[in-house]
Amino acid sequence: MQNIEASVEELSAGAADFRDIVKQLDAATASLKKSSSVLRAEKLSAAVSSLTETIASLKALTQIMGDDSSEDIARAVTRAVGSAQSLRALLEKPSP
Repeated sequence: MQNIEASVEELSAGAADFRDIVKQLDAATASLKKSSSVLRAEKLSAAVSSLTETIASLKALTQIMGDDSSEDIARAVTRAVGSAQSLRALLEKPSP
């Protein structure tokens, strides 16, 4: 009977240790998720800033190109501006 009681006590202690470890893992997981979210937001912000600069540069280019520039270049720049603006709008949308 004494062996059974000792075994039950050991199992109880082991279960308590296990619960503590699970709590620690949950806390670590939550912290990692938060860090990941912050890093993702920083990367998105950097991409949006870069796209904004690219759009401004391309628009400035179209203003200085003038009429003597190739129509192909003008169309390509216009498409690039549109694509960059579309991508920026998608990145700026709040995620669900």
